[in-house]
Amino acid sequence: MKNIIAKIATPNNGIKLSIFRILFGLIIFWEFGQLCLWRNIGEYKYINTVIHFKFPFFSWVKQLPDELMNLLFLFGVLLSVLFILGAFYKYVAPFLFLVYSYLVMIDISYWNNHYYFYMLILFLFIFANANYRLSIDNKRKQELTPPQNWNLWIMCFTVIIVLFYGAISKFNNPDWFSGLACYHLISNRFAQLEIIISEDTLNTLSFITTWFGFFFDLTIGFVLLRPKWFIPAVIAYLGFNISNMFLFHIGSFPFAMIGTLILFLPDKYTSWKNDTENNQETDRHYLRQRHKIILIVFIASQILIPLRHFFIDGNVLWTGEGKLGSWHMMSASVDINANSFYMEIYDKDNKVVGHEIIETDLYLNKDQKRTLGKFPFTIKQFSTFASKELEIDGYDNFGIFPDIFIGRNGRKPKPIVGRQTDLRKVRYTPYQHNDWILLYADTE
Repeated sequence: MKNIIAKIATPNNGIKLSIFRILFGLIIFWEFGQLCLWRNIGEYKYINTVIHFKFPFFSWVKQLPDELMNLLFLFGVLLSVLFILGAFYKYVAPFLFLVYSYLVMIDISYWNNHYYFYMLILFLFIFANANYRLSIDNKRKQELTPPQNWNLWIMCFTVIIVLFYGAISKFNNPDWFSGLACYHLISNRFAQLEIIISEDTLNTLSFITTWFGFFFDLTIGFVLLRPKWFIPAVIAYLGFNISNMFLFHIGSFPFAMIGTLILFLPDKYTSWKNDTENNQETDRHYLRQRHKIILIVFIASQILIPLRHFFIDGNVLWTGEGKLGSWHMMSASVDINANSFYMEIYDKDNKVVGHEIIETDLYLNKDQKRTLGKFPFTIKQFSTFASKELEIDGYDNFGIFPDIFIGRNGRKPKPIVGRQTDLRKVRYTPYQHNDWILLYADTE
């Protein structure tokens, strides 16, 4: 055990972490820039919204007033620039993590696996001495401590977890191995690009993507750890992520994954002229207690969290229960019809005396409407919001019922919640299956 601790606590020259800091900082700068500098999607996500769907356990996260939100976007841009430059790093890294995570956690409608990945990496940067090289802090002649090996290795571990569990998730998805998932994902992408493709070509692309994607995710993280296999692994890694840029609309994630290659680069390519200039013996065998706790908790959580859906009844790809943080990436082409709910109005004897349609377009943007299908527990959240609105309008005895249908991979849409389910009477728990969310077999 002492030898293991000595190995992970041994300092390294920090060049790989510093380059990764710059590359990853550019990704985060791009994400913040989209909010307020060029695409202005901050208004779409946060300003011009009526309701926000909450993450389980994070309903306490509230949005700031609009003016402060706009300032927060700009603050995020500033933080990301300082992060890239390695200026005031020990203060910038935690604030950048907090600001980015706060924006992600406001509304589950914009959840994406790569946002979760970015949050994890930003969290790890808080503890990594990634400003030891190529930074303004270094140029200011500050007494910087070289990063210990675990600073680098924990990030490699996180990348491997993302890839490996991405492959494991496909075992829970029969449409993946049948080729149906990739077939519809690719055909929809070509349709968006208005590119005509023959059926034979589509089938060939689907077959290659299905099986190459699975074996790539399952093995590539471990292959990258072998120096003698690094060059062919890089070729496969680049080909995979570049093809993903074209075939799937997944934003900056392929660029971020390409940037992670620097973490696995063999040491012979990352020598530094003054590698021996620091008193590395001082920290060689020393790992702080708080760092031991961080490593144990982080590693355990990343191994266990993606497995929790196996202990919840139903298929996670249908119910969405246990899906968050489980790395179910590009699992299906999903059509979601979530245009309305309906209300039954009762008299004092609880007899139905009227019906009204609640149109979701009045309250939700297109991403929020899709969330009703991706994470069905948000259907309950919308009914709670609608109930409050109706009570303000003077209604006091009524029920709210869903009209939400989901079609996966070209199949006929099916209801995700029974149409006779009064949503005002159900409760949601994140620990187990909620009976009011239909299992796929129950929709037949």
